[in-house]
Amino acid sequence: MDSNTHFSSVVAGSQDAETGWSNESRQDETKTSEQPWVEPPESISTDAGADLDDGGDSYTAGVANVEECPSPEAPDNDPFLGSAERPDVSAHPDDCEVESDPIGDNIAQSQWKYYGEGFRVSTRGVFVRRINKEDVVTWEQISTTPIHIEALTRDRRGENWGTHLTITNRDGKSRQLAISHALIAAEKTNDIASTLAALGVGVVFGKSARQAIVEFLTTEVSHRITSVAQIGWHESDSRWVFVLADRTLVPAGFEGARPVLQTAAIQNQTGLCVSGTVTEWADQIARPLAQNSNIHLCVGTAFAGPLLYWANEPPGFFHLCGASKIAKSLAAAIGQSVWGRPKVPGEADAFGVSWTATSVGLERYAVLRSDVGASFDEIGEGQAKVIRSAIYVLANGSTKLRGTQDVNLRPTESFRILGISTGEPTMEAFLAAGGESVPAGLSVRLVDVPAEVQPGSAFETCAIGEIEEIGRLYYPLTTQLHGAVGQYWLQCLVELGPEEIQRQLREHRDAWLSLPAVAAVRMAGTAQVRSVLNRFALVAAALRMAIDAGMLPWSMGDTDLGIAACMVRWAKARKGRLDLAGEIVSAVEQIREILVANLHGRFIHLRIDEVGHRLEYASQLDENKRDTLGYVKGDRILIEATAWRSELCRGFDPEKTARHLRDEGLLLTDKGKLQRQEKVLRGGESGNGRFYVLDMRILEDAAGTGPRDN
Repeated sequence: MDSNTHFSSVVAGSQDAETGWSNESRQDETKTSEQPWVEPPESISTDAGADLDDGGDSYTAGVANVEECPSPEAPDNDPFLGSAERPDVSAHPDDCEVESDPIGDNIAQSQWKYYGEGFRVSTRGVFVRRINKEDVVTWEQISTTPIHIEALTRDRRGENWGTHLTITNRDGKSRQLAISHALIAAEKTNDIASTLAALGVGVVFGKSARQAIVEFLTTEVSHRITSVAQIGWHESDSRWVFVLADRTLVPAGFEGARPVLQTAAIQNQTGLCVSGTVTEWADQIARPLAQNSNIHLCVGTAFAGPLLYWANEPPGFFHLCGASKIAKSLAAAIGQSVWGRPKVPGEADAFGVSWTATSVGLERYAVLRSDVGASFDEIGEGQAKVIRSAIYVLANGSTKLRGTQDVNLRPTESFRILGISTGEPTMEAFLAAGGESVPAGLSVRLVDVPAEVQPGSAFETCAIGEIEEIGRLYYPLTTQLHGAVGQYWLQCLVELGPEEIQRQLREHRDAWLSLPAVAAVRMAGTAQVRSVLNRFALVAAALRMAIDAGMLPWSMGDTDLGIAACMVRWAKARKGRLDLAGEIVSAVEQIREILVANLHGRFIHLRIDEVGHRLEYASQLDENKRDTLGYVKGDRILIEATAWRSELCRGFDPEKTARHLRDEGLLLTDKGKLQRQEKVLRGGESGNGRFYVLDMRILEDAAGTGPRDN
């Protein structure tokens, strides 16, 4: 079986185009037109709305082997099980018996499947065994639609048990999901029953039926499947697979164990869904926007998400900032359409989210976007304190360590995401306005990229007068055409495997980094600058790989220059020279701000008497000043050592800052020292003291932190 045929079976299955549920009887009649630049698999073609994996209202035929057979196929082995625990998941000879359905002639051809002694399932639904007052065995219906237990789940440590199910909704469509036993043990009977009902399961009304369904979900079966807590890359049988909410993508010919996603929630809104085809998305969205650098950045970041793990790069984000109504959010929506339905007003279950989310909500979002990507809209609408903390959490790749009511620790969850943010203010300006400090490390994790490339527009090919028109064109298109190219990209990466992915990454990253403009910045930049350049390089490499794979109708030359243009805008907007660490830039900016605000109020001004050439106070006010930071003598600012450390350099390294200012010629020192001896007045008496002595030019130049021609 070739990779395209294999991808057809894994991604498309036999889904209903309207709902995304599996429908065995339906034939896929949609076909994909051929193009010389891409050969997408036909089965990726779906009618508008055919969701593959949005975790809420879109599903597929299952996570098991769907190439040949609609029912789950057993893994030959599971690396986390002993040799005695490798049964077939699709049939349960030890757990059930089959007999003719005794209820009614209309279902005479159906069969019962027994689970233990207490439950049986047929096409009519689920029934629980009861004994009435006359000691007669009866079967009470608890669901009008079938629910089949495929296996019990547990993670690779043998913990976090659950049940892997195939459910059928009232339209006869099926999907698979895993339910954690922790929900059942927590007596979430009503929550579980109501969620199943929301998914279309025909839960019979009544407390007894709800309790019986929950009891049914814990029925013992011998079959086991390994569960994972987040989507993304996972190793199984020495091969790497990609776990999604409702299925697992595997390489062609893979017959090993397929892990499944199991979280604390029954429904997982991953935002991954498909509408339209790869060809339609490329022709109608990607091709017309080929010459726009912000589109390159957003689409490239989407393609780079699954590569982050293999690139050995830390997570991080690009923040498109600039004036309103220049189409920043449209560029981000185009990027989101690689994976799913973009976040636009009136559209539910979107791939992107707003920065207005809570910190816990942002963490859950990251877990459900791991190894795929993220998109955050309108930073100005969020809370500065929450966003500052969230940037660190999202970039560090792990949820916060939290306690429980019984003084235990909640398990932490990990994730890897690369993403796009949008908003009018820069990240630094937004946080500063909210009273939050902006350490240099934060500016590396979320990089401000000015989005405006011509007056009033974030698009090189669209002037300000055309912004409204392209919005009316492309927003509806992205809601109709999305997700197919992302699914195809994942399967291509699964087929390539880690070694080939890393080889191509090295080749394409080196090609972009060798561009003259990029190489010049890299050579002059600090470690922080090089870290940001590496993130741009990863995005450029992802675009090159996608073009090589025939998924993007763009040229590598155009995308290389587009990402380089975004890098140049970032470098120009970055405070300070590229050869200065962000901490130094921020420290000098802080010193300058304190001096400007306090030079007249908290500094004693001195002068030389023209007659007697004696040192004296510049005014009566200076003679009576208290709580001062130092002195002003001519063109020099003398700062007390304690004030230098505790106020002017608060939060930064005072000696490192002083050495930088000395090297810039703005800190006057005695030989071999960072301070200088100066004569001042204390209590009216003249005397010598040691100070950090700054040249007054620091107020004009911010100590060399501005851009330099070189």
